[in-house]
This record gives sequence, structure tokens and C-alpha cells, in this order.
Amino acid sequence: MKVFILLCVVGAAVARPELLDGLEHSHEAHHEHPQPYEEPVGPPQPYQFTYQAGRYPNHVDRTHSESRGTDGVVVGTYEYLDPLKRVVKVDYTADQNGFHPNVQGPVPQAPRESAAVAAARENFFTRSAQIVAEQARIGQEHARLRAIAEAERAQREAAEQQQYQ
Repeated sequence: MKVFILLCVVGAAVARPELLDGLEHSHEAHHEHPQPYEEPVGPPQPYQFTYQAGRYPNHVDRTHSESRGTDGVVVGTYEYLDPLKRVVKVDYTADQNGFHPNVQGPVPQAPRESAAVAAARENFFTRSAQIVAEQARIGQEHARLRAIAEAERAQREAAEQQQYQ
């Protein structure tokens, strides 16, 4: 069967080769090279979207809707179930002055830091400061070595100039 199909394709190519125009292989045909993103010029374009989602079929535990007008102001709302299965609703506006949320329901509190996390954070900042100091010392040493090498090069060039005079 494969041989038959191959013979049909070869026969078509021999009988009417013009039908095969455009079938050449090129690298560009397989790989699109997207253009870099350019911010649109002109007034803001209005949009609107809404969605609902859940962790399993036929179950909605979060919603989100948002719109933007021609003035560029974004207005939206989203709801979700917190870990204790309480509904939290956030209405918001985003304009040239920033993001302005209005939370209805239990406001999530930041967890308290455990002793292990506090120790790890302190270790991180101590070690980071040590690394920064070591990198500064290395940078100074490199600058000193570059200055010595430059002075030696200048001396060699001066000696070569005197040799040819």
C-alpha cells in the first residue's frame, strides 16, 4: 500500500510538476520568529472579561470579572473561598493613581514567623552581607592588579621607545 501511494505521488509530480510549487522545504516554514512586543500607541482599548473556575467539575469556588473603559480605568471584582471555606470578595479599581481594593469578608492575615524561619532569614542576610563584602574585596584586588599591569605595560612601552631612539 505504501509503495502504491509513493508511486501515485511520483506519477503526479512527473505528470504535473506545477502542482508541487510551494512545497519546498524551508527552515522559516517550521519556526515562527515572533516580533518583540511593542506597546500600542493611542488611547486605551476597552475590554471586558468574566470567568468562573473550580477545583473539580460543576463546582465554582472562584470568579473574576473585569472591564476597562476608553479612559483607561480598570474596574473589577473577584471572589474566592479561603482555606476555611469563607467567601472573600474584592472589588477594585485601577487607575492612574494605583490599585484601590475594597475587601469584603475575612481579610487574610500574614502568618507568624516561626523560630526556624527567623533563624534562616537572619542567616540569609548575614551570609549575603559576607558575600557582598567578599565581592567588594575581590573587585578592589582586581582594580589593584589592573593598575599594576597598566603601569608595567607603560614602562615596557617607554623602554621600547627609548630603545628605538
